[in-house]
Amino acid sequence: MSDARGTNVRQFGVLVMCACAVTVLGNGCATTKYRDTETPRGATEQLLLSTAAERSATKITVPDVLGVPLYLDVTGFTKDAEFAKETVASELLARGAVIVTEATKATYTVKILVQAFGTDQKEWFLGIPAMTAIVPIPEIALLKQRRQTARSRLRYTVIDTRTGRIVGQAQEAKSKTTSIRWTVLFFTFKWSDGAAQP
Repeated sequence: MSDARGTNVRQFGVLVMCACAVTVLGNGCATTKYRDTETPRGATEQLLLSTAAERSATKITVPDVLGVPLYLDVTGFTKDAEFAKETVASELLARGAVIVTEATKATYTVKILVQAFGTDQKEWFLGIPAMTAIVPIPEIALLKQRRQTARSRLRYTVIDTRTGRIVGQAQEAKSKTTSIRWTVLFFTFKWSDGAAQP
């Protein structure tokens, strides 16, 4: 009987200590930060973007692509439009298309507008932030989450080069990929929906 009571007391003590820790750290600070793409890009951001671009490229459909000469005309807001172009070219080459550098030699011209190509970052933190007072205090995180999401959206139109007419309709090829990093006290966990971790 005394052993069972002692076990209950110990369990209650552990619960009290956990509750105190949550209360102290919870009163410390809880913040949410948002950040857009930064340069130069880190390895994780590069992998996320390249994965999102590859997924978008797989959604582009061109009729009778096997052995057909194609000319890619790509424009976009960012300097990454060239990267998007090469990603699409690699995908179409893998399907058997022939990529040409002159529109007059192509059966179809694929006009691609890069509407979105970048990453967003969200950081959520619960704990005590680092402080540089008289005695520097390192960050103490009860819970911390850092989420990076890469988005790629391509709007494309397939045009018959000889007639100048649209083949089918303008379509969108969009995709996203996400990487999440959790920190629980001194332990870190990572998750990604497909992009390789650096």
